[in-house]
Amino acid sequence: KGSRVVPITSGANMNFDKLRLVADRAGSGEKEEAMLASIIPEKKGEFRKFINILSKSGLKRGGSQTRSITEFKYRYNERYTSQTGNAQVFYSVDTANRKDTETLVQELNDSGLKTLDLSKNELAKEHIRFLAGGGTRATDERLFKIEFPERPGSLRGFLDVLGEDWNISLFHYRATGQLVGSVLLGVSPMGEKDVEAFKAAIAELGWACVDTSDNDACALL
Repeated sequence: KGSRVVPITSGANMNFDKLRLVADRAGSGEKEEAMLASIIPEKKGEFRKFINILSKSGLKRGGSQTRSITEFKYRYNERYTSQTGNAQVFYSVDTANRKDTETLVQELNDSGLKTLDLSKNELAKEHIRFLAGGGTRATDERLFKIEFPERPGSLRGFLDVLGEDWNISLFHYRATGQLVGSVLLGVSPMGEKDVEAFKAAIAELGWACVDTSDNDACALL
């Protein structure tokens, strides 16, 4: 009583789940963050060397010319290292613009560090970034991205539909607050006939199912 107040209404129609998704994608959407994957030698001192190259590569930034690493995933993979002598690392860094990202990737590759730009790869953004860094691919494994209505109990319902007909070798799901939920699913072993039967079973539910086994990002699993 006796005070002046200003009511504010907002039509954004967002909850905190959706805000988390917006914040997660804001950097890459504004071209201020790049999501990359590199192969580096698996031996002492190479990680530090890699970080030094990463910090100074790309467009000249002024001052110390360093850049922030906003995400980094690595896990020792005995099988991969014994075969190649290398390690796979998955990370995100801040960038000035798209040209900066392209220059950074080129200079890393020129330095002998095979680097893949995943900034525009939706599968990498939704799933691979949370799974990359280690593990061993199952025999004759196929990977699928499946989309279904996002609502309470939908994930449990999805698992009920799968039942025990398929051997699941990988599963990743993260609630985003959107109308459609997304699952990255690995099934093994699976031949070509099994792939068609599986996709047909999902199609009967009215859900989208895409075989992503050949996606560049899946090579990091």
